[in-house]
Amino acid sequence: MLPPRFIAPAGTPIPFAALVSAGIDQLRGQHTGLALAAAIRERYGVRHCLTLSSGRAALALIFRALKNLAGDPRRNEIIVPGYTCYSVAASAVVSGLRLRIVDIDPRTLSYDPDLLADVDCSRVLAVVSANLYGLPNDLDAIERFARMRGIYMIDDAAQAMHAKFQGRYAGTFGDVGIYSFDKGKNITSLQGGAIVTGDDAIASALAEAIDELPDELPSTTAAAFLKLSVYALLLRPWLYWIPAGIPALGLGRTVYTTDIPMHRSSTLATSLVLRLLARIDEITAVRVQAAARIAKALSEVGTLTVIDPLPGSEPVYLRLPCLAAGTSQRDGLIDALVDAGIGATGSFPRALGDLPDIADHISIERGVMRGARDVAARIVTLPTIAYLRDADIHRLVGALRATSSPEA
Repeated sequence: MLPPRFIAPAGTPIPFAALVSAGIDQLRGQHTGLALAAAIRERYGVRHCLTLSSGRAALALIFRALKNLAGDPRRNEIIVPGYTCYSVAASAVVSGLRLRIVDIDPRTLSYDPDLLADVDCSRVLAVVSANLYGLPNDLDAIERFARMRGIYMIDDAAQAMHAKFQGRYAGTFGDVGIYSFDKGKNITSLQGGAIVTGDDAIASALAEAIDELPDELPSTTAAAFLKLSVYALLLRPWLYWIPAGIPALGLGRTVYTTDIPMHRSSTLATSLVLRLLARIDEITAVRVQAAARIAKALSEVGTLTVIDPLPGSEPVYLRLPCLAAGTSQRDGLIDALVDAGIGATGSFPRALGDLPDIADHISIERGVMRGARDVAARIVTLPTIAYLRDADIHRLVGALRATSSPEA
């Protein structure tokens, strides 16, 4: 039995007034997609912005567009981090591309720079960043790597909208970037994504591809409104124990799937994201402050090691990523935290190269992948959502101390 106050692993509170206004825009047929694209262009200093059904769909279209623009059938490989969201691999697979997996540094979650430097790029089309949990990768270095080798860089900021590295926004490095508005993201409509680029040729190819996509079905939009209403209600800590206690919902579970719906964004989604984007400074500040409070509390316990951001980073902290001493300790800590009403998770359960579904789509041997496997075995992510209170952090610390005590 879960406690009556339960902090969700991730999420962004959605004001009912904003949801109702977005629903009205949908009924009136407002063209809020254009307004959202303009707002993102202005906010992040990019020349082009296009919206569509999801971040996964955005990646898939980008892969296909770059493949066509490159005009070289031999360039059919995408460099991806050894530990990242499984949707990246799925988007490459459905685009007919292969994966060249490069290990990460567990201390940064970015590529291991020495291993990346040694990659044979003769068949590589593009390199993809990760920016997991709102912590920017070493984006300058990845951008230089791509430029020196004449390949594209895709800045995957699905989890890092509004984060910065060396004064630049995540998503704006390299040739093209993405943002996601799926559940658990910095701002959310439970669906939707955006592509940003300063390259006219890439923008033109993507705009043409999106124009060929169907509109979202009215029944799908209606269902999305109902889901958003339930989400906005049940994300509250005094109600989240209800969905969290239903295993069939699969909350917090990460699976690999190549089922990637592709359609144009609905007015409902773009209107809601536009309203939340106006508050993104406030939303981000709450997350950053929560992460700092948790990190300070953890420093007094010593059970978990916080993964620190790279110098020059301004993270948005979708969650606070930490490392336990080992897998068994990690699993015990997560169980204790969940029992205490804290939505801790083990994030992606496997290194990317260990997914059996993509074994036939990897161009080279998976290698040891020590860093990625180490993170998969030891990572714990802690919630930084706006509903987190000091009393919740006290419960978090109490659960960790009880689990690490000699009697536990």
